[in-house]
Amino acid sequence: MDEERRKRKNAKARERYHNDAEYRKRIRTDQQERYANDEQFRDKKRACEQERWANDDEYRERRRKMHSARMRERYANDSEFRERQKANTEAYRLKREYGITVQEFNERLRQQNYACGICERPFDRKPHVDHCHLMQWVRGLLCRKCNLGLSLSRTIRSSS
Repeated sequence: MDEERRKRKNAKARERYHNDAEYRKRIRTDQQERYANDEQFRDKKRACEQERWANDDEYRERRRKMHSARMRERYANDSEFRERQKANTEAYRLKREYGITVQEFNERLRQQNYACGICERPFDRKPHVDHCHLMQWVRGLLCRKCNLGLSLSRTIRSSS
């Protein structure tokens, strides 16, 4: 009997939460405040979240979709966020593909006087990183035409 009563009470509370914006706002504010101030409550919530994430595939997929939608919206509307994301992506790519940091890239750019390492013309776009594919050594920064010329000459040389 108590179980039935509890279920009815919870269903009623869920319905009110869903339909009453004022009530929903008050509940959220109370929970945020409690989460911020009560360490035991925070630890319990985190543990429940981790367990649910690990065991509930439907929940995990729903959360991923919500997160992706929020990130897409934020990327579209927040120019500072968009610039940070682009910078982080570029930094990750430089480190992963060439083993250099953004600072090392900028230092190389300064050493080459902001010009191509072969034709010595100033860059009109982002330079290409010329590197050894075997040893991952960065040889220099090149313009698009010189980079294409080098890759074509290597392709012709290796095929003959």
